[in-house]
Amino acid sequence: MAEAYLSAKRYVYIWADGIHLQARLEDEKQCILVLIGATPEGRKELVGFTDGARESAQD
Repeated sequence: MAEAYLSAKRYVYIWADGIHLQARLEDEKQCILVLIGATPEGRKELVGFTDGARESAQD
């Protein structure tokens, strides 16, 4: 994940999840790790994302 300054942000809850996508005709799935933060006002914001480990079709 790229570094960001979050000291000015306030989140009451943060969700972390992995989304598996299969791109093109590859046998492996790509995992995208995503962080979503909920503000005190109830708004959801994308905190960050990055690529994760690959999952083979044999799993």
